[in-house]
Amino acid sequence: MKKLSAALLSVIMILSVCVFTASADGEAFASVEALYFDRLPKIDGKVSVEEWGEPTVANVKYPDNAQTDIKDDDRKDVTFDIWFRYTYEGFYIALTTPDESPCNINTTSSSIWNGDCLQIRLDPVGCTVDQGLEPSATRNNNYSSNYQELAFAYNKTGGYCSAYCFKGIMGGDFLQVEGEGSYGATNDGAVTTYEIFIPWKEIVDETPEINDTFGIAAALLTATEGENSNKWQNWLEWGCGVINGRNDNICGTNRLTIANKSVFGGKIPAANVIKGDVDGSGELNNKDVVALFKYLSGVTVDNIVEDALDVNGDGEVDNKDVVALFKTVSSLIRV
Repeated sequence: MKKLSAALLSVIMILSVCVFTASADGEAFASVEALYFDRLPKIDGKVSVEEWGEPTVANVKYPDNAQTDIKDDDRKDVTFDIWFRYTYEGFYIALTTPDESPCNINTTSSSIWNGDCLQIRLDPVGCTVDQGLEPSATRNNNYSSNYQELAFAYNKTGGYCSAYCFKGIMGGDFLQVEGEGSYGATNDGAVTTYEIFIPWKEIVDETPEINDTFGIAAALLTATEGENSNKWQNWLEWGCGVINGRNDNICGTNRLTIANKSVFGGKIPAANVIKGDVDGSGELNNKDVVALFKYLSGVTVDNIVEDALDVNGDGEVDNKDVVALFKTVSSLIRV
């Protein structure tokens, strides 16, 4: 018995050392959640906790976060907060980073990455580890062939967000021109903010369901006006697979889960509900406008679909939804 206990103790000690070593190295991917947006933001390049809730990951910085690496170890001042949100219509991303002098002279070309830029890789098959892949410094080894690669940059001259798809369903397109999403970016002299909405149909073949997971990695490239020909000089990457050949914290992509939680505690509607289809007929028409008006007037309406009532997505059901629905139905009738 003593021999067995001694042997067991030795095994436990060895395992403890192994676990400690892995933790000390910090080479573990992050597992985060995208929350349901029960009150939609205005996509204008201005992000606040009141509008977006708390960041998904706050104060991303090397080496504080185990999933990060940075190009220039002597310039560790790069940091960002990042948010991931969803609705059944699309995917939302926001990011804020300290930046007193935004610089990107390539926002109208496929070289958009060569300056201040946010790059995202999203893999609908799952994160590196969940796919059974070995985390790698070679970026493409962390993904399935279905990954999407997107880049976003603040156009200082025009004051807008440029969005480009390097690989994926919209590959080779500037999303703010060819897509149906909304993109905002601003800089107030101290902070650059990105605020992004991408319709699901532009990045995945099927609308995700609750508890579906993605592989995700984000990299923030930085440039300083008047230095290095106004090209990028440094980068901070969270998760592996955007930057090629990183040499620290080789963790693979992070896991992003579509959560059964909302940002502000509101109800998450059923996935197959059409906003404004008040009577549940499967289409939008004048009957829905009349039914919503009656409902708000206190008249009992049979078989009303409550999840369809908040037409404008502001978290409340009121006359604004009637107006929004009337406009939508009127546009359909004109077509």
